[in-house]
Amino acid sequence: MVKSGKDKSRGKRKQGVKNMKKFMKNQKKVKIDVKESLFFEEKEKKAKIEGGEQASEAPRKALKFLSGAGDRRQKIKEEIAPKADPKTPKADPMTPKADPKTPKADPKTPKADPMTPKADDKASKKPDATPGKTPKKTLKGGVAVEELVQGAGPEARAGSKVGVFYSGKLQASGKQFDACQDGKPFKFKLGAGEVIKGWDVGVLGMKVGGKRRITVPAKMGYGQDGAQPEIPPNAALVFEVECKFVK
Repeated sequence: MVKSGKDKSRGKRKQGVKNMKKFMKNQKKVKIDVKESLFFEEKEKKAKIEGGEQASEAPRKALKFLSGAGDRRQKIKEEIAPKADPKTPKADPMTPKADPKTPKADPKTPKADPMTPKADDKASKKPDATPGKTPKKTLKGGVAVEELVQGAGPEARAGSKVGVFYSGKLQASGKQFDACQDGKPFKFKLGAGEVIKGWDVGVLGMKVGGKRRITVPAKMGYGQDGAQPEIPPNAALVFEVECKFVK
């Protein structure tokens, strides 16, 4: 059905009236809010004049109430929303702990056996002389002596009368050229030049009962001339001498 122009204008007027009523209603609400706000402000000023911040607590709350509607809605949502359980499960106090009594190393470590056999000290010591050989020592003029038997009697000193048994050989060939080994001992005065120089040096210090091997170089024996025919020139001689007495 097509509406006439009057109907259209009548409808517009009705719509305009509705809009006007809606606008007036909103304005009235705004006026009420403003009046309330002014009322509370005036009341707060009056309370300040009369003295005391405590008296202004109510108007402050009213202003906060008017201005914080959005915050209240958010707070209500948060209160309605389910909260997480603050009681988080704690660790079981009865859980087994590590045993503090850890086994310690045994302080009683086995010591070396003090009864273990040690190397024989006697075996480690070197002998004074090679087995089968007597110790040698070199004296004045290159005369060498070896103690074959250590004597225990009186000692032969310079000027002593000495009696000995002996045998003499050439060092080069080992040929014996003289000997006195039985009967009466050969006697001489030690250090008086009655025998070769090698004897005065080599027999000195012998004791009765002792025996020596005396090696005499040529210069301490018969020298360049020798003692022909038994001893050639420049011959080294070897004597074995046994001391029989010392006077």
